[in-house]
Amino acid sequence: MNNRTLGTIALVFSPCLQLMGMLGASKAPWVESVSAGFGLLFLVGWACSATALRHNRVTAGNGRGAQVLYAAQLTLFALASMQQVFDMTVGRQQHLVYFVADMAWPGSMALMLIAGIAVLRARVWAGWRRFVPLACALFLPVFFALIPLVGRDLASSLAGWYTVGAWALLAYAVRSTPESKLVPALVAAN
Repeated sequence: MNNRTLGTIALVFSPCLQLMGMLGASKAPWVESVSAGFGLLFLVGWACSATALRHNRVTAGNGRGAQVLYAAQLTLFALASMQQVFDMTVGRQQHLVYFVADMAWPGSMALMLIAGIAVLRARVWAGWRRFVPLACALFLPVFFALIPLVGRDLASSLAGWYTVGAWALLAYAVRSTPESKLVPALVAAN
């Protein structure tokens, strides 16, 4: 897929984490499945952005570190997606697989901090684009910083809207990046 397609998918799904959070307050029986579906869509969009970053060598070029980072991101996305599928189908579980999958969410956010720093250091993107992945990674610190100031409920809402903006900006950065002259790592040359 090209940057335009990956960025468009990511842009469409960027509000899904906020929608997931907004539904989470409801006690209706169908909410957990729909909410988990929104979480899964958010992960798909995020994976599209991560793939574009890798294809364009934005996270530290062709080096081994960039390859390991991308593989770790995909692994965490896959695990977090498993948790969403559990929630959509059988609900929350009390076993190790579910716990590991559930921990992939904060793990992927923490790994986004590493990706954001890698983008800054690689200097492939110029201007405002260089800072966008790091802005995405700041979701959890923003959330935790807001809790003592405004309370958990308002902090959740504000952090949720922050994710919409940050991930939409990442999607736009991906979508508006000119196609690389390099052959993407995961696509065979024609």
